[in-house]
Amino acid sequence: SYFINPDMMNWIRSVDLVLMVVLGGTANLFGPILGTMAFLLGEHILSSLWVHWHLIFGSFLFFSVFFLRGGLSRFFFRNRFIS
Repeated sequence: SYFINPDMMNWIRSVDLVLMVVLGGTANLFGPILGTMAFLLGEHILSSLWVHWHLIFGSFLFFSVFFLRGGLSRFFFRNRFIS
């Protein structure tokens, strides 16, 4: 059996969750799922390649928030879903 301690949910984890949703987009159900996958895969791959992976990952998040209006789901599924 697993136990989730309330101390595990700090403000940094809350920011991670919000960034996952914003990265994926909020227009449909696939946005947060896609954002979570991209966030976790990016974090895992970059952290295994370089010690200062936060620099690249933060830059990617910054540019995706400002230049990908609607998130990754809108970028990949432009006209496939009705929002």
